[in-house]
Amino acid sequence: MNINIKFWVGTYYEKTLVFDPTMQISTPDFVLLWDLGDEKMYRYAINFARRRLRPIKEAHAFQLTVKKYLEWLVSHSESTTDLKNLMWKEAPFYGVPKEFLSEITLKGRHEIIITGLGFAYKGTRPSDKGKPRTAHCWMCHSALDNSIDIECVACSWILCDCGACGCGYSRARP
Repeated sequence: MNINIKFWVGTYYEKTLVFDPTMQISTPDFVLLWDLGDEKMYRYAINFARRRLRPIKEAHAFQLTVKKYLEWLVSHSESTTDLKNLMWKEAPFYGVPKEFLSEITLKGRHEIIITGLGFAYKGTRPSDKGKPRTAHCWMCHSALDNSIDIECVACSWILCDCGACGCGYSRARP
């Protein structure tokens, strides 16, 4: 393991979080952070993390937190690459405040909703423009049109700007 990694440790209320640059992937919307309290990885909206997290400046607290993180890292995988891929697939989203949703791409909002409903995220694709479809979003009631909107790979429903698709829809909903 490379000991020259520049970790960042910060807090958000009672949470102490570690940013490990080796665990990140190229995504415009999210950052993977390790939570000291429950020793788990979470995905945070990147702008939320940049604006709301405060760095730990006390050297001893920083060192203890990084030590605990490294112990967790070693105990969870022989390969950092395998662990990184697993964490990006399975790490839950930490609540994304509404004021940051508009800064997240449509695909990012879709992933938040899908994983929040407990489904595996399978992505999006261009809509089938061959058969015109219009509908409305079951979640926010906005108008949808497949001639301009993309669709969910899992359910083939038109994707709304709020991020919702047909996954999780139930006729029993009010």
